[in-house]
Amino acid sequence: MTEFEYILPLHYKILTMQENIPSSNTEQEIDLVELVKKLWKQRKAIFKFAGCSVVIGIIVAFSIPREYETRVIMALENNNSSSDQVNGLANLAGINLGSGEIGGITSQIYPDIVKSTPFLLEFADIRVTDKEGNEFAFADYLNEEIKSPWWGAVFKLPGTIIGWIAGKKDEGEGEEKDIRNLPKKYRDFIKALTERLGASEDKKTGLLTLSATMQDPYVAALIADSMFCKLQKYMIVYQTGKTKEDLNISIKLYEEAKEKYYRAEDSLAKALDQNQNVISFKLRVKLDRLENERNLAYNIYNQTAQQVENNKMKLQNATPIATIIEPAQVPVIPASPKKTLIVIAFLFLGVFVKSGMILFRDFFPIEPKPEPDQSES
Repeated sequence: MTEFEYILPLHYKILTMQENIPSSNTEQEIDLVELVKKLWKQRKAIFKFAGCSVVIGIIVAFSIPREYETRVIMALENNNSSSDQVNGLANLAGINLGSGEIGGITSQIYPDIVKSTPFLLEFADIRVTDKEGNEFAFADYLNEEIKSPWWGAVFKLPGTIIGWIAGKKDEGEGEEKDIRNLPKKYRDFIKALTERLGASEDKKTGLLTLSATMQDPYVAALIADSMFCKLQKYMIVYQTGKTKEDLNISIKLYEEAKEKYYRAEDSLAKALDQNQNVISFKLRVKLDRLENERNLAYNIYNQTAQQVENNKMKLQNATPIATIIEPAQVPVIPASPKKTLIVIAFLFLGVFVKSGMILFRDFFPIEPKPEPDQSES
């Protein structure tokens, strides 16, 4: 028997055995119409479960305190255009400002400034007045007057009880606002305020939007307006810090050069008055030396004066100007919670959960436990 004749019957037997083996991985086709019929038969149970979910959604929606949001839209000055204008005026005055970039930062970091600890701490002592006329320090208002849903107090209860049992004191107790070791009051204040303040830049238009979200509309408007004022101050400090330092140094050098020039001029005038009719080569050399010192002092004095004017114009150029496009207004309609969306979400969640329970029960039925055979006993 050849090798081919031997392999062929063997291959035929293997194929025959595979055809006779029943497939254990048969796919079960899911009939969507049959699923819909099953769910329709259980529609009363689904509607009851969905109704309960709607009730829970209403409770949740009305348990969340109202939040009001106020926005301020501001436009920042373009330093490049103002730089060209100031350079033109400086050239007319005979002063060369150079072509360096003025200003050390861009507007892209302003959202980070709004979230920084020094910036947020400046809001702690602001006096705010709510719509009922009550006045608070803003730190006290944010720590004590802000309401939270009832389940928030439930979740915090174990931690509060543990804190009471442990009896640990806060390491930062006190009222001094040391940024390196803040008291718990100010740490809680910064944490809460970080979540309620926001800043975003529109890269297409260059507009900066500041937002403040509070539970009181009057407080939200006041904080949003304070954000604009404080951020404008920070903008000026950041953008003009180096230029102000250069201006102060140039003014100091100018005063020193001015004093030296006046002394040199007084010395030359005194020497000329005392030796009007004296003819001496030694005296002539002395007067020439005094005159050269006067001229050198004058040149330095003149250069420092130009440098002072130069730095003043640079400071004017580096000082950013922010224009309010949309001022802070007291909001009338709360920004959250979206009660309708919450109720609808709970409605769909209830329908989805109950339908899943029904289908799961049909696909994976629970077999009843067999009753014990009493005949054996």
